[in-house]
Amino acid sequence: MKHNWSIICLKSIIDVETNHISLIDALEQFNLPQTAFGKDLDVSYHLISYFTEIGARDRNIKQKIRIIDPQGNELKSLEFNTEVPEQYNRIRLRHIIRGIPLTTPGMYKFIISIDKDNKYIDVAEVGIEAKLKN
Repeated sequence: MKHNWSIICLKSIIDVETNHISLIDALEQFNLPQTAFGKDLDVSYHLISYFTEIGARDRNIKQKIRIIDPQGNELKSLEFNTEVPEQYNRIRLRHIIRGIPLTTPGMYKFIISIDKDNKYIDVAEVGIEAKLKN
């Protein structure tokens, strides 16, 4: 299985006729007051990953998403299982997540991992910067 891309956005829409996805408001940074830190940022966002070259052994995808703060602390870990029908050799995984724990201004990493032989392997990293509002 090959990871092609991942992105975080505020909204995504899948067209039921074509199965095309529209990614709306890609997230790169938040401008926040000092009072936003030390608690969860109450925001709903979509993390989308696209995989190709799915083989017979990749029909049950176990994915883990870890949120890491600027100091390297793991703040949140989410796990998802997806069954891939045999007729597909590619898949787009879309997860709607609520809340980002904020500790301090800086870059927050979303590390995407896939289970290979009972061991999670990191396949992508997406970041969102939390900046202090001027």
